[in-house]
Amino acid sequence: MTSSLPPYPSLVELEAELRGLGTVQTYGTSVDGRPLWVVEAGGEGPRVVVTAGLHGPEWIGVQVALEVLRRGPIEGARLAVLPVLNPDGYAHTDAAVGDAPLGMLRKNARGVDLNRNFPLPWGARPSRVPFDSA
Repeated sequence: MTSSLPPYPSLVELEAELRGLGTVQTYGTSVDGRPLWVVEAGGEGPRVVVTAGLHGPEWIGVQVALEVLRRGPIEGARLAVLPVLNPDGYAHTDAAVGDAPLGMLRKNARGVDLNRNFPLPWGARPSRVPFDSA
């Protein structure tokens, strides 16, 4: 059985595609210094934010974010697409060709699984009670 999905794009290929879909802005850098991108489209109205790529192997989410951009602005809204929130994990997954323990591919360069850390700041001790500030 053959896959109908294209190969996993590198960050360089992904950036080239993003530039073809809109104006790419860098709003920061990752732990390893990779750019964090946002592409904005549309005009007036409430901002709709689309995020993807929180974990390195989540290739489909990145593709969905790109498809949102391909389809164009949402009428009556400002669209902000952040296609890869964890470029270090994405690059690690690309370099490993996805052949590494899933727990390693999910993390950023500091070894943090980013969505397991919400809403706590870096270094905070998690509580068993969600949103507990103690």
